[in-house]
Amino acid sequence: MRRHRHLHGHRPARLDPPPQRTATVLAFGQTLAYVVGAAVGWVVLRRQHGRIGLRGAARVYVRVGVPAVVTAALLGLAVHTLFPDFGAERGVQTFLLGAVVLGVAGVIELAVTWGVAHLLGVEEVGRLLSPVLRRVRALGGR
Repeated sequence: MRRHRHLHGHRPARLDPPPQRTATVLAFGQTLAYVVGAAVGWVVLRRQHGRIGLRGAARVYVRVGVPAVVTAALLGLAVHTLFPDFGAERGVQTFLLGAVVLGVAGVIELAVTWGVAHLLGVEEVGRLLSPVLRRVRALGGR
């Protein structure tokens, strides 16, 4: 039986992630698939219809996306700093802590992202927030 020799005596790299990273790798792969699908769709639309005027939409995505990514990174750093062993254990208490952390981080993420987007003049966020801001101002004036 003939043995297969690898180039320069090295074994090929393994492409399967360690078990604790499986969810992260799957999420990254799914995100990459969405981005590639959107890019292919955009190219097809552009070829069929010519210029489709997405510059304004791209500006909105940047004005919302940048604060969202920065806030998420800072929240991730904060969670890692405050709870260095977060996720290392299993059980009801850990699950409840995770639910509280996720809820608090989610509210902070949404508030900061929408607040910064509103300050940057994203009209859609302004229209979404205007009823809430009116109520807050009315309560503050009492």
